[in-house]
Amino acid sequence: MRNQKPRFVYDQCSRLKRMMKYYSEEEINKGMEYCLEKNICTMMELSSFLLYKHGEAKARKYIHSHVFKAYKKTADRIREEING
Repeated sequence: MRNQKPRFVYDQCSRLKRMMKYYSEEEINKGMEYCLEKNICTMMELSSFLLYKHGEAKARKYIHSHVFKAYKKTADRIREEING
């Protein structure tokens, strides 16, 4: 994250800390593996992957409603890439 979005490291770390309340370490690690594989290391990509894998109920707890639609769109793209 620091290399791709150095200006937003503090914000991204804060979001990651919030996410850890809702997802297990294993779930987050799988999401990070996906991000590294795709070379898209952003909280948007990580959150969208987790939204795709674990559904809207958890994601809505930490993704603000005014940006949820964008995360959902990215999750749909990830679903399409993985499932074809």
